[in-house]
Amino acid sequence: MGSILSFYVDDCRVLADPFPPSSTATAAAGWEKQQETTTTSDEPERQKYCCYRRGQPSLPQNSRISQLASSLTNNYEAQRGEDDSRNDALQRIQRSFRRFDWQHQNKTYHINYRVEPPTISTPSKPLLLVHGFGANLNHFRQNIPALQEAGYQVFAIDLIGFGASQKPTDVEYSIELFVQLLHDFVHEMNDRYTNNDGKAKALPEQIQGVVLLNCATGMSAFRYTDVPLFVRPLLYVMQNVVLKGGVGEWFFEQFRSRDNVQRLLHKGGVYRNAGQVNPELLEILLGPSDDDNAAHVFCNVMGGDPGPRPEQYLTDISCPVLALWGDSDPWVPHHTARDWHALHTDFDLQVLPDTGHCPHDDRPELVHEAMIPWMQQVVQRYDPQKHAFVSGESGSITAATTTAKENGDSDDDITSFLESAMEGISDMIYDEHQKQQQQQEEDDEEEEDETDTET
Repeated sequence: MGSILSFYVDDCRVLADPFPPSSTATAAAGWEKQQETTTTSDEPERQKYCCYRRGQPSLPQNSRISQLASSLTNNYEAQRGEDDSRNDALQRIQRSFRRFDWQHQNKTYHINYRVEPPTISTPSKPLLLVHGFGANLNHFRQNIPALQEAGYQVFAIDLIGFGASQKPTDVEYSIELFVQLLHDFVHEMNDRYTNNDGKAKALPEQIQGVVLLNCATGMSAFRYTDVPLFVRPLLYVMQNVVLKGGVGEWFFEQFRSRDNVQRLLHKGGVYRNAGQVNPELLEILLGPSDDDNAAHVFCNVMGGDPGPRPEQYLTDISCPVLALWGDSDPWVPHHTARDWHALHTDFDLQVLPDTGHCPHDDRPELVHEAMIPWMQQVVQRYDPQKHAFVSGESGSITAATTTAKENGDSDDDITSFLESAMEGISDMIYDEHQKQQQQQEEDDEEEEDETDTET
């Protein structure tokens, strides 16, 4: 699932933010003070911060922070052997920010979101950041400050089942579920933070533009029609036997290991800029996997129906759309969107050089250089009286110098990925079987010894 950035039509009234900006805390005393000032009576019962070290997702609120941080630093250095520059255990990531109580099908779900004001004195526009599969609002760690400096009031949301949002087991995870959540969230934020003089607007009239970042073709990574015939049995086994079968949660535990995720980010084409794959990123992605029901969400999303294609939505979108695509993304190659301009009269595709699957965090400077001027230009083109856009350049495709594979090679990428995944699963199942067999032999021997002793 690709990331999405969108911004509203209505001019925004910036409200005083009772929560301090969530930039990384760098001192234990400052962290304790921030913890006191940001915790509210209606805050969900979960820790707001998590430490880089896996297995220690948060620090107890009433502990001696300095002593514990020192202990964690020593343990981390001993186990990982990394440089001090990448090993500052006093840096912590804030996970929980504000809570939106989403009413859905007569139930209430707690949704985590963040809002930051612009850092310059100028009439601002609200902008919403929506993360992709397996990520959360902290994945926009390098974009939020840049967008604030550009004059936007930045909202970011953890979709239901992800980040610090609730991970229920009584919902059917789907594209339609996320669409409904975003629809309700935008309306709620419009009521809370904007001055619309009491005039309610339909959602299409509130959205002024959409930016897509390596947009996936559905909720899960692949769909049967996108892979060669001989690969489809592998995909079927992955989705219906591994993820939905009895080994789904066990597979999740193996998949989410730090080494595996780091290897996937480096070698799986997710990132081209290896410097961005640091302890902070690993904790951003791995921290939520410790939450209750995280395995359930992973298996249901990856093994579920991929849902509608982006092309089905493009024909119904009335505002301009910009797609920023990494040229070296093997998961969703940029040629996926090369014909989308035929479906939308105001669609632009820009291919970013030497960039992987997550351009906003892989090469944030390239994303900002393309996205911010585009959004400013779209604002100038908008006619609020007609709820329409003055015609400009549309249907363009900007292809940067690229080393990306063309369409004929994409099937090889998918096949290679699935074969590697199935090989890894087979190895894990074999290892687990060997462990169980060895344990059974040890139990039998112990039982025989006890029998001999009794005799």
